[in-house]
Amino acid sequence: MELLRTLEEKVDPSCAAVMVIDMQNDFCSEGGFLDHLGVELGPIQAIVPTIRRLLESAREHGVTVLHAYYDGDPRFFLAPMLERLERKNEAEPYCVPGTWGIEIVQDLKPEDGELVIGKHRYSAFFGTDLDMHLKANGIKTLILCGTATNNCVDGTGRDAFYNGYYVVLPSDASAAPTDELHRATLQTADHAYGVVASTDEIVSIWNGATGREAAAVLAETGAA
Repeated sequence: MELLRTLEEKVDPSCAAVMVIDMQNDFCSEGGFLDHLGVELGPIQAIVPTIRRLLESAREHGVTVLHAYYDGDPRFFLAPMLERLERKNEAEPYCVPGTWGIEIVQDLKPEDGELVIGKHRYSAFFGTDLDMHLKANGIKTLILCGTATNNCVDGTGRDAFYNGYYVVLPSDASAAPTDELHRATLQTADHAYGVVASTDEIVSIWNGATGREAAAVLAETGAA
């Protein structure tokens, strides 16, 4: 069994995918669900340019890009989920199909051909065909970003690890309700199932990999 030990090996464009999780209007935008609850949106909105930069670099270097969004159709709620919503005073519907709130924010819209996974739980693996798509495309590593670090990003990361994928978490491309929750989740993830890196580190590796590939092509053609 071949092990991917270094960050360079894990984020190699040939086997890595970037997944953006739940960057939807109800979670990120003024007038959305979290805004109505009085949640400070600054930390969530601050990661949008970083995620966009990560996506642009991934697309430039041929890294697979995936998107996951929460589908809040009440038909899929179970009794414990309803009880939690009541207990947390979050009974207002959110991410309802057909509404503005469920849509991915404008700056991070999926491009043509990118897989978009609708989910009904924290994890993008639970009850979806994500695992099948990843295996069919030879993906070994998931680079996870989005919101919230301590809920859906963490839940997806754990299931990715359980299903045999390496997990990389860009520390500056996800957000949680508080910085304490964000940092604690990253510390736990780094210990238990993933590797924490910065977006700069990942993008720099891709840029370097492209340089090495170009040099190799030049050498083979004799142009060097």
